[in-house]
Amino acid sequence: MNLPPENLDPSLLTRASLLLRLRNWEDSVSWSEFYRLYFKLIYKHARRTGLNHGEAEEVAQDVFHCVAESIATFEPHPTRGSFRRWLLNLTRWRVIDYRRQEDVLAPHVRARLPELEDIGPSLIEGLPDPSIVEEECWEIDWQSAVLEAAMARVAKKVPAKKFQAFELYTRCNWTAAQIGRQLGMNPAGVYLITHRLTHKLKKEVARLSTRMG
Repeated sequence: MNLPPENLDPSLLTRASLLLRLRNWEDSVSWSEFYRLYFKLIYKHARRTGLNHGEAEEVAQDVFHCVAESIATFEPHPTRGSFRRWLLNLTRWRVIDYRRQEDVLAPHVRARLPELEDIGPSLIEGLPDPSIVEEECWEIDWQSAVLEAAMARVAKKVPAKKFQAFELYTRCNWTAAQIGRQLGMNPAGVYLITHRLTHKLKKEVARLSTRMG
C-alpha cells in the first residue's frame, strides 16, 4: 500500500520528484545532473571489481541505459531502501553480466543468470544483499562524488581567485600566510573566504544529497 504524501519523509518526496523528471527522456537538465553525479560513482565501483578503464566505462554506460529503461517502474519506499541502493545492485549485476560475457564465470553459473535487458526493479531488489565492505565503499564513493559535484557548483558561483584560495587552504593544507603571499591576499581575507565558501559548500552537499540520494 502506498503511503500518502503527508506520511513520507520529506527527502523521499524530493528524490521522488527528481525520479519523476528522469522518466522524461527529453528532460536534459535532470539527466545531465544525474549523469555527472552518478557516472563517477558507478565507474569507481566497476574499477574496484578489477575491470579496466574501458570496461568500467562500458559498465557505466550500460547501467545508465538500464536506468532509463527501468526508471518508469521504480518507486522509492522506506522499506525498500533508496534509489542509490537500487543503483548499487544494478551496477553489481552489470559487472557480473560483463564478466559472464568475458567467460570469467563458470558455465554452470552463467547459465543461471538472466540477461541485463530482462532485469527490472523487482528482480534487482531480490538480489542477495551486498557485503558490508561493498556498501561501505559505495557510500564512500557516493560522498566523494557529491563533494566533487558540490565543489564544481561552488566554483562557478565565486571569483576564480577566491576559489583557488579556498582549495589551497582546504585541500592542499596551505597556511593562510602562504596563500596570501602566493595570491597577493590578506591572510585574514583568506580565513574569511574559507569560512564563507565552507558554508556554501555544506549547503550544496546537503542539497545534492537530498536531491540525488
